Amino acid sequence: MNFGYLTTFQSMDKGLIERLGPAGFSLITFNLSFGFTSINSGILYQIISLLISFIVIFLTFFTLNCFGLLVT
Repeated sequence: MNFGYLTTFQSMDKGLIERLGPAGFSLITFNLSFGFTSINSGILYQIISLLISFIVIFLTFFTLNCFGLLVT
């Protein structure tokens, strides 16, 4: 009985459910948000260039979608 608990429950079920469930989602969200905050150094021209680059990327996808060139 101890073998079944150690092999299936602890290694497979518990680990898989924790990584795909709420704990995994919060870990992924934390890592993404930490990555975005490390980009920001507080220098104004870097913030403006980052904002302009995201606007250009958004407008590119928007215009491609309007002309029907973007396959969804």
